[in-house]
Amino acid sequence: MTVVPPQPKHLLTVLHAAERTGPALMALHFLRWLREHHPEWATSTLLIDCGGGLEPEFAELGPLVVAGPAYPFGPGNSRVHRGVIRRKLRTVRRRVAALGPVDVTQVHCAGSMRIRPVLPDAPVVCHVHELSVGLDLHLGPMARDALQGADRFVVASESVREALAARFRIDPALVTRHHEFVAPYAATASRARVDLGLPPDAFVVVGSGVRHWRKGPELFVRTALTARRRSPDIDWRFLWVGGADSGGLESLVRSADLGDLVEFVPHQPDPQQWFAAGDAFLLTAREDAFPLVCVEAALAGRPIVTFDNGGATELVRHSAGGVVVGFPDVEGVADALSGLARDRSACAALGARAQRFAQRNLTVDSVAPALLATIEETRKARS
Repeated sequence: MTVVPPQPKHLLTVLHAAERTGPALMALHFLRWLREHHPEWATSTLLIDCGGGLEPEFAELGPLVVAGPAYPFGPGNSRVHRGVIRRKLRTVRRRVAALGPVDVTQVHCAGSMRIRPVLPDAPVVCHVHELSVGLDLHLGPMARDALQGADRFVVASESVREALAARFRIDPALVTRHHEFVAPYAATASRARVDLGLPPDAFVVVGSGVRHWRKGPELFVRTALTARRRSPDIDWRFLWVGGADSGGLESLVRSADLGDLVEFVPHQPDPQQWFAAGDAFLLTAREDAFPLVCVEAALAGRPIVTFDNGGATELVRHSAGGVVVGFPDVEGVADALSGLARDRSACAALGARAQRFAQRNLTVDSVAPALLATIEETRKARS
């Protein structure tokens, strides 16, 4: 008798783009983990609007479809515009169908649910990474309508759960929280600091992210100025890693002759070395669901200083590995950093606690099994 091997289960991952941002990086970590530990799962990826720097890495893990550019072609309600959208939908639907039968679709970000009309008839897990701004301002009518039809919701933090519940009538039993995660890594702070040309005795504060107003890069600069004014005896260095200079901050820093205080470092393929080179990590975002940069900084053994307006507060409070200050109290943040700079042993102790918590709870090996269990439950519930 011929034994027919079972067909692999198929997970379709949907992302806005393959840019080096939290949702895409986390999805990439998860898909790599899935290939290594659960080869019974086949995977493919759909990018809605464009590719991005991570596109080749997703392509290595399975078939890749790029629907863009500018799906679904922005606003407009003319007959010509509607016809363009219908043709676009038909084309993308055919390309998605060519991927073969899908068992579960995991859609990263509530805003990406606008692609729902082209997805296969399979259960949908909507992985929500947005807080108030994302849910209120960037969720169009197509996404709002489709969001209600998801079979399951995964939220990045309790803050996201609260924001989702406040805006949509979703059964709480369908919502599961899985913190965001990264791949573990080892960082050598002393070597990194020498390699990067940083003074050995300076107190180095690192921030990171796209230079968008939501991330608060100007608050980072204000904190640096306030820290120097309030504690001029400390040799301060503030480094922001990543992002393009969309707001002219680099020019302002140069014109004010602040290059010895604040430095903007362009996108780095290995940002972890910068986190390891710092003494503390500062998150100045106006909101952030559960920033991966904080997880990476914690894994490097650096304390997190953050405002009380997002998911990073959960990391700090659960780990006891940092300081939370009311938003937008820049002077309070500057004073917190001054306290860490004056007591390096206390600073190191906070960083060690953050590191232990991240190693136990926020790596792909610690979170991915529970996330896969949620995906499996969703698949079985429909079958």
